[in-house]
Amino acid sequence: MADRVMQLDANVKFRPSPIEFEMAYQVRVAIDRIRFAIKVTDQFAQHRGLLQEAGLQLLDALDRLESAERGFQRRYGPKIRGP
Repeated sequence: MADRVMQLDANVKFRPSPIEFEMAYQVRVAIDRIRFAIKVTDQFAQHRGLLQEAGLQLLDALDRLESAERGFQRRYGPKIRGP
């Protein structure tokens, strides 16, 4: 019984909080919107230099968000257990 309680307690400690789920959702939405903006920017580039800089800034933001999302997935994603 004590082992079961300790196991449940350990599981609760490693569960993401509601704010962490919200953050992960917002990161996912931001990534999708940045990808869209990059595609549109590439298609309608008239002032090539300025738009190219904007695209680079968007790519940097995207990389940062994807890195945060991967960290969240590593921490809270499904755990693969061996046989």
